[in-house]
Amino acid sequence: MTKEKQSKRPRGTGSLFWPKNSRFWWCQYYQNGRAVRESTHETDERKAQKFLAKRQGSVALGTFLGPQLERSKLES
Repeated sequence: MTKEKQSKRPRGTGSLFWPKNSRFWWCQYYQNGRAVRESTHETDERKAQKFLAKRQGSVALGTFLGPQLERSKLES
């Protein structure tokens, strides 16, 4: 029997996974050496991959603050 090897993502490109009892794909990437896991809010894998790529781009540029700060609302 031969098993097909699943292509492994290059190191540092994050990952996508589907947790048990979740409706959405989740992603994991690293920011300042710490793992960040968050929901992509997508059921389509391609859209989830695009979400992960955008997150990694903003981390690389230094414009990403973190999921908690993005969710916070400011009152005026």
